[in-house]
Amino acid sequence: MLVVTANWSITDGTLVDPPGRSQCAKFLADIRRSAARAGIRRDGGYRPVDRVDVVLAGDTFDWLLTAAWLGHERPWQPRARRGAARDRVMHATLKRGMRLLGRLGRLTREGLSVPGADGRGRPLLGSHVKVPVRVVMLTGDRDAGLEEPRSVEWAERFGIAVGRSWNDAPVAIAHGHATDPLCGSALCDAIDRPPTLHESLSVDLFARFASMLHDMEPATLARRVMAVLVADCPLDASVRLQAWLDRAGDIGTLSQESRDRVEAAWRRAIDAWHRRARRDVPTTDFQFDAVDALATWLRRSPEAMDAAGPCVVAAAGIAHRESPPEASIVVFGHRVAGSATGGPAAGARTICLGPAAVRRSLSSDRFGGDVATIAPEIDAFDVRPKAVTIFAPGEAGCADWSAWFTSGSENSDVRPAPVRAPWIVDAA
Repeated sequence: MLVVTANWSITDGTLVDPPGRSQCAKFLADIRRSAARAGIRRDGGYRPVDRVDVVLAGDTFDWLLTAAWLGHERPWQPRARRGAARDRVMHATLKRGMRLLGRLGRLTREGLSVPGADGRGRPLLGSHVKVPVRVVMLTGDRDAGLEEPRSVEWAERFGIAVGRSWNDAPVAIAHGHATDPLCGSALCDAIDRPPTLHESLSVDLFARFASMLHDMEPATLARRVMAVLVADCPLDASVRLQAWLDRAGDIGTLSQESRDRVEAAWRRAIDAWHRRARRDVPTTDFQFDAVDALATWLRRSPEAMDAAGPCVVAAAGIAHRESPPEASIVVFGHRVAGSATGGPAAGARTICLGPAAVRRSLSSDRFGGDVATIAPEIDAFDVRPKAVTIFAPGEAGCADWSAWFTSGSENSDVRPAPVRAPWIVDAA
């Protein structure tokens, strides 16, 4: 049994709160529930699942959205120039991530307790069998540098492995940000480099805007606004902000004066980012001035965005990258912002745990091929990371059907699957 989750975005708490205790508890409860279900075999009998793999498919941490980078130090600078700021941010996020990583580490040491089976192949209530658990954490765009020796060392203390991708045929997993035109760049691995567009937006727009909100509004309001804003595609930030303000005003939790201040701060933040990006030009693969195009797009009202049509930034598209040839299911933790994607190999299916695509900014809102989008749930006060459970052949009772869930809604697409292929039944 394989459980994949992504985009927990555990911050240092200076600007945005990490996921709450209830989200971690629910995730672990879902793992236990799925493991019990996996023990029900195709012949109708029960046998404890052999092993549980848990993959955190990128952006477990958010090392960009922090007050640490609002001064002269920048996260993309070499270690000698950014000083000890990166280490302080990492240690702070690790401390706040103990709710999740500490419990997962305990599972790797002690195993997952599931009911045993009696002689007739039925669950034996009251009995407990320890199932081995393996946990792997993949690097993403918001926690780039996770593979550095120090990060790997403390991850190993929890019994958690670190890598860039996970591949155990016929399932392949990666964060997928390398195929996003806002994140991908030929210079992204250089030691001394300019920021990517995504890094520039995260630090010089969103972090700066969060700092402005904290200076003029109650901390609770600022954190709620930012948690919702950064959980979605950067191109949709203005639309997401207006939607949040509309809802907060409708339910009476935001005065008109506060709304005016928030909207004014957002305009100032866009202008400040535009000036900074003109000075520290982000590296891109675009053949046009993406900074000016993005600034113009973000300044538009939602109504003007609808009238303007597709955003010129997203129209550039990206190179096609195939999944490993043996993979029949490919899982990404990052939803790309471009109009194309590194599509899976022929016959493979793709699951995306990242934010839903922005229709206004895309010429196509689908990957090439068969895609299930399981986006984080976002409302006015909370963001809930999503997970998907993939059962191996013979687990969970039947391998004749694959149940796919789109945007968290059940039974949106049900398709036959080969008997020997893994299948997806839980998306929580």
